[in-house]
Amino acid sequence: MREDAAILEVFSRHDKNIAKQHQSKLKLPFRISDVDIDQNEFGIVHMSSKGTVVNQLEPHVRIVTLEDADERRLPRDVTTIQTWLSDYVGRPNPELGRKGPVCPFIPPAMRADAVDYVFRYDLIRDSEEDLFSELLGEFEEFDRTAEPASLTRTSLASRLVVLPNTDAAAWLAIDNIYESLKDAAVMRGLMVAQFHPNCEVRAVRNEAFRVAKSPLAAIAIRRMAPHDILFLGNTAERFRQYEERFDHHYTHGRIHDPLLIQLYSDTHAKFATTSR
Repeated sequence: MREDAAILEVFSRHDKNIAKQHQSKLKLPFRISDVDIDQNEFGIVHMSSKGTVVNQLEPHVRIVTLEDADERRLPRDVTTIQTWLSDYVGRPNPELGRKGPVCPFIPPAMRADAVDYVFRYDLIRDSEEDLFSELLGEFEEFDRTAEPASLTRTSLASRLVVLPNTDAAAWLAIDNIYESLKDAAVMRGLMVAQFHPNCEVRAVRNEAFRVAKSPLAAIAIRRMAPHDILFLGNTAERFRQYEERFDHHYTHGRIHDPLLIQLYSDTHAKFATTSR
């Protein structure tokens, strides 16, 4: 199909451009250029109950559209997300207030080919309840299939759910359900982050920096990691979920960042949980 050919061309061209620009070992997220879609090697297309078409283009890229939807914008959206990840999310920014990339998780996850990409063109102006339900389904499917963490190793498995057809009203809906999404994720040992053009989320070490602005709305999902004390110390239940998984990291001296150690100690005392 012409759309598939265009997608392959974008992926292939963008891979070469990024490699030339950065000259690094960073593995780009999309490897569709290695797949002959005409042979349908990975293609799994079916109709869902809400009248959508699900197309698994390759093991790490899934596209969900409404029936008879025009998919010609997909190559452009793929390029937009790739550029944002490689040029912003995976790079240092002086406004962060710390060293390292905006998201320290992304470069190693991309190198390990551990990121799944889901383009949800079917989510447009859904109600907050429907949006929550659809994203909860993404959590559950990710939790069921992604590599688990171990006592000594953080899982790099992650998923970026891109919502290209959403507008400012839908972005506000994402804002409104975000805390409930976060609670649902944390209960499963997952972390979630929201991104969209109007996002007001600020950097932990610089409240003036709106760190989560993105060209397309997206929800990132990954396994919980030791540094997540930065984001889980504001409620007793969230901290309990974190403590159950990572207290041993502190008791065995695996955490060396003074900020994380202090935050853990202060939050532990604040919620008067079980002694270490």
